[in-house]
Amino acid sequence: MSVYLIAFFSMLAAAIIVVGVSAFGAVRRTLAVRRRAKELQVHPTVIALRAAPAVAERLQGLPERLEEISARVERIGIATTELSGTSAVLRLQVDRVGFATRLLLETFVPTLRGSMAD
Repeated sequence: MSVYLIAFFSMLAAAIIVVGVSAFGAVRRTLAVRRRAKELQVHPTVIALRAAPAVAERLQGLPERLEEISARVERIGIATTELSGTSAVLRLQVDRVGFATRLLLETFVPTLRGSMAD
C-alpha cells in the first residue's frame, strides 16, 4: 500500500467519524426538541391559548348584555322612584283614614275613648 492510499483511508475514516458524530448529535437534538414540544403541549399557558377562542366568543355578546343591564337599571330606578312616591301617598291616606276614624269614635262613642285611654 502506498502512503497516499493510507492517508486517503485515514482521512476517509476521520470524515466518516465526524459525519457519524454530527448525525448522532442531530438525532439527539431532534429527540430533545420533540420531548420538549410534548412537554409544552400540556403546559397551562398553551392550554389557556387553546381555550382563548371560546372565551372570546362568550365575550363578544357582552356589550349587548351591558346595554340591556343599563336599560334595566334605568327602568328599575324609575320604578323605585314611582314606588316611593306611591308609598308616601299611601302612607298619607292611611294617616287620613286613622284621623277620620278617631274623629268618628270621638263623635259616636266619646265615653269608650276615655275608658280605653286609662
